[in-house]
Amino acid sequence: MSASSVQDQLLTLLLNSKKGDNLPVIDSLENTDKIIVFDISSGLVSTILKSNLVITGGSGTSSKIPVTIDNDKQANYTITSKPDNVNLIIGRVPQHQDTDYSYDNQTGALVITNTSVINSIKTTSLFDLRGFQNSLSKKENLVIPLAKHATYNLSEKPKSVDVVLDRTILSEDTDYTYNNSTGDLNIIKPFYINGITLNSILEVRKIY
Repeated sequence: MSASSVQDQLLTLLLNSKKGDNLPVIDSLENTDKIIVFDISSGLVSTILKSNLVITGGSGTSSKIPVTIDNDKQANYTITSKPDNVNLIIGRVPQHQDTDYSYDNQTGALVITNTSVINSIKTTSLFDLRGFQNSLSKKENLVIPLAKHATYNLSEKPKSVDVVLDRTILSEDTDYTYNNSTGDLNIIKPFYINGITLNSILEVRKIY
């Protein structure tokens, strides 16, 4: 198989990775939480968590951003290019936005918030930071008003959503339902409803 053919197939896999679509290239990945990505600029193949996936359209761009670590346990960084979204991998471990780090695309401020991650950072640590411009998806942590609260409304009514509860990726129509006509998101599996507390993190990736 030619390099261009592999590239085309992996890009097709990436673009079809949102819920409801089939994965035509590697069927075994259909129910996994990771996906293979081909980076055109570097020619490298890598895997990232679906929960961190930012899907970009034809006019969207992504680029690897160099990071300078001045001190061990450094938690604060400034991304001068201020991309719309970022994905962060430290020491080959994917980090979760709003759980392990926060990012403000207005100021470019990237802050590592997970204490264990901060303590592991050395000046020699491997940071893999990728910025995305003109993305067609964005993450949001939903406000949980009550324990065991199962119903939410997304006023922007995105086309589809991926849902992560306390780092567990939920399955649509089994664990939750989403109606893009009304924006109604309902957690339906009792196991997950009973596990929702005021301290839970309910993250949605809204895909437009």
